[in-house]
Order: sequence, then C-alpha cells, then structure tokens
Amino acid sequence: MKMLSKSSGQSTVEYVIVFTAIAAALIITATAVVKPTVNSTYSQAVSSMNTAGNYFSSKIGMGWFNKK
Repeated sequence: MKMLSKSSGQSTVEYVIVFTAIAAALIITATAVVKPTVNSTYSQAVSSMNTAGNYFSSKIGMGWFNKK
C-alpha cells in the first residue's frame, strides 16, 4: 500500500501565512512612514491657504461686513 503525503497542502498554508505576515508588515511600515508626511503636507497646505485668505481679505477690505 502506498502512503500519500499531504505536504503540498501544508506548504500552501505556510505560504499563505508568510505572505500575510509580509503584507501586514508592509502595510504597517507604509502607514508609519506615509502618515507623518501626509499630515505635514496637509498642515502646510492649510497654513498657505490661511495666509492667502488673510492677505486677500486685507487687500479687498472686509470692513463692509462690520458696517451697521
């Protein structure tokens, strides 16, 4: 009687586990690296927009809002 080996099923599961671990590590690393960069860029954009808004509102004179 011939013995059947089930190693192919085990190796497939092992490959899936290794692939999942590598994918999780990449996602965690990418999040840790990209998140501060995105936050910094967003903060700089907001600051620039506020500066431009303040500049233009001072030039066009927003005093007409305060008239009674």
